[in-house]
Amino acid sequence: MKIINLPDSEDEDAMFRLQDSRLAVFSILVFTFMSAMLGVADYMTLGYGSGISGLLVSKSVLILVSAGAVWYLLRSKERKYYSLLLFGWQMLYILQMIYAGLLCRENQLINTSHHLLAVIAIYVIFHNRFRLQFLPAMTITVFSLLNLYGSRSEHAGVTLFILLLTFFAMHALGIAVTLTLRKNRREYLAALTRQQQMSKVLEKMAFVDDLTGVFNRRKIMEVFELEYGRVKRYGNQLAVMMLDIDFFKHVNDKYGHDAGDCVLVEFARRVKKEIRETDFIGRFGGEEFLVLMPETDLAGAMVLAERIKKMLDESAVNIGTTTIRVTASIGISLAHNNDQAKEDSLKRADESLYMAKKAGRDRICCENEIITEKDSSYYAP
Repeated sequence: MKIINLPDSEDEDAMFRLQDSRLAVFSILVFTFMSAMLGVADYMTLGYGSGISGLLVSKSVLILVSAGAVWYLLRSKERKYYSLLLFGWQMLYILQMIYAGLLCRENQLINTSHHLLAVIAIYVIFHNRFRLQFLPAMTITVFSLLNLYGSRSEHAGVTLFILLLTFFAMHALGIAVTLTLRKNRREYLAALTRQQQMSKVLEKMAFVDDLTGVFNRRKIMEVFELEYGRVKRYGNQLAVMMLDIDFFKHVNDKYGHDAGDCVLVEFARRVKKEIRETDFIGRFGGEEFLVLMPETDLAGAMVLAERIKKMLDESAVNIGTTTIRVTASIGISLAHNNDQAKEDSLKRADESLYMAKKAGRDRICCENEIITEKDSSYYAP
């Protein structure tokens, strides 16, 4: 359960990639259509002949490649070849523009307008790696300027100067826009990552016991209500185990509260290591812990309880040079779908725990029946 419902940064990055792909598809279709329509102006200039035939072939190739690029961008969920595909299509489009410009020098005004539009579009619309944007934009810029310079038309010098300033402005604006967009995206994803990290911290603070690292009472009770709901609805089995560290007050009084905290931490760690991945453990209060075992009957719960008891009996807690022997009293119950209240199984487990402690501690009591005797090698202080 999340405290703050935030989108994942990877999902956001994928969303940006999807937006870029959709924009690229739309732009490829628009520019391909525009190139095809400009063929009408080229035909009016060249008339029917070998020149127009070659131009039509180049435009046909562009249309086929554009169709393939659009198909890939619409079908592919990954962006593995996105950059190279976009770069390749742009270079093909530019080469086709250069070819048309060389054949139809009379349409220089139309071609130059087309070139300026292509430069700004490469930066602003086709989002790609910067060097893969700069190279196509610079290619068409150099060609357009050289083509005008070679035209030897009247006032070519003034026109060339104005065109040079215009291309410079297009590059400057395009670079500014694309760098700003990338910076904003990086800052957004970085902020989203920080929010996700803070959400995880808040989630841990709300649901995890800050000392032992297991669920706190609030969270373990939330899990219990969820699992008990499955018992009532589907008839699933749910075993409940209460564990209480024996003579914990004596540990605090004799060794200090720091030692007591170390005992709690080590106890929780060892018990958590013994339970299954599908089980849940939480600190119920003080030195008392609650273990929930979904899809487990009393026999299965007894196996786990005996394993925990054996583990505690065979290993002490070492704190520096001090060795503290730790045992626990354990109470077990089974949740029933005919319980009057969801807390009934918890009460039965607590009653079994009380019976185990009353019988001398270091025992397992299952449904108010003492199952194991305490370890004779350990004596209460």
